Amino acid sequence: MPIVRWTLALLLGILVAGCDAGGLNVPDTNTIVLNDPSNPTQVTYSFRYTPDDVNGQGVIEALSEGRDNLGDILAQYGFRRSDIVAAQVSNVVLTRISNQSTAKVFPYLTSANVYLQGPNGPHIARQRPLSSEAQVELRVLDASILSVLQEDPARGYLELEVADPSSIPSSGDRVEVTITYRIEVPQP
Repeated sequence: MPIVRWTLALLLGILVAGCDAGGLNVPDTNTIVLNDPSNPTQVTYSFRYTPDDVNGQGVIEALSEGRDNLGDILAQYGFRRSDIVAAQVSNVVLTRISNQSTAKVFPYLTSANVYLQGPNGPHIARQRPLSSEAQVELRVLDASILSVLQEDPARGYLELEVADPSSIPSSGDRVEVTITYRIEVPQP
């Protein structure tokens, strides 16, 4: 019996010694998360397109009109982009800005893909098919975004699959993509 207890104690000791805080999902006490529920870390990109922007595969590829304002958001807390030590996308919402009279956000769209910094950048969200709400919450993908957020302001990139290009208003359409980030920075 003492040999069995000794063997069990030895195995338990090896098991406990092999575990570290990182493997147990213990929060890093040297960092803080900047997401205040009343003021989440969100960036909004605006896009414009016309029927002429639909390519031969029935896809609209659009680069955002502007870059993110993440640097300004971080500055409110006293941080810079280079201070970010961990980041992930927690939510992505696609909203139609022009002609909001239709029930479906985009009656002519079948799918949406969102990237940071262009088609070769991190693929952060997708949705297929698109639902019929006024805003569409896209499925967030597990993409590595840390280096993109640490660099200069990023532009959004949107791919929209079109079921019927003739349904796009001739004057074009405007949409917004709002991205909510979970960002960690070192504790001051």
